[in-house]
Amino acid sequence: EGRGRYLLAKGGAVLLKSRLEELHILLDTYPAPTIEAHRRIRAGLCGACDAAQAEAAILGAELEALRGCGPEFRDLALEFGRIRRESEQKGWALRQLRPPTP
Repeated sequence: EGRGRYLLAKGGAVLLKSRLEELHILLDTYPAPTIEAHRRIRAGLCGACDAAQAEAAILGAELEALRGCGPEFRDLALEFGRIRRESEQKGWALRQLRPPTP
């Protein structure tokens, strides 16, 4: 148990030392405002990535729920899509036939 704690502490120290070296390299390479801009960009990208992953999980769950409805539901969904496209096309045709309003 003592050896395990020692190795755990040693591993943590190595990680901290590695992070410190990374920060030194960043400071030597970029000016402070650039590093702050990089942090903001990274935070924005991480937030967007997390939101996209959450949305993907929700959509995946919805897709699985729809798949559970059976093959009949797929046929109904395809038919609904066809009818909706047809309705949009007919609506466009009607708008083209109507005179423009001043």
